[in-house]
Amino acid sequence: MQTINLPDLAELAETLPTVIPAQKLSSHLNGLYTAKTLSNRRWQGKPPRSYKLGRKALYLKSDVLAWIKEEIRAFDPDIAA
Repeated sequence: MQTINLPDLAELAETLPTVIPAQKLSSHLNGLYTAKTLSNRRWQGKPPRSYKLGRKALYLKSDVLAWIKEEIRAFDPDIAA
């Protein structure tokens, strides 16, 4: 069985900048989602919500944390209770 390295929400809440460039989000998530996967999710309109500033895609810390909580809850409701 493969072990999934879930991000620590408390640590993420402290370390994530308020606005995260799309290129940096994957590294903040310890590679749990690749930059390409996040790009595909943006294109499909899936969470986390993204914003455009010129040609740059950006994420808000609050949107990322809410999305991660939902992903964890879907994976195991007892973890994110």
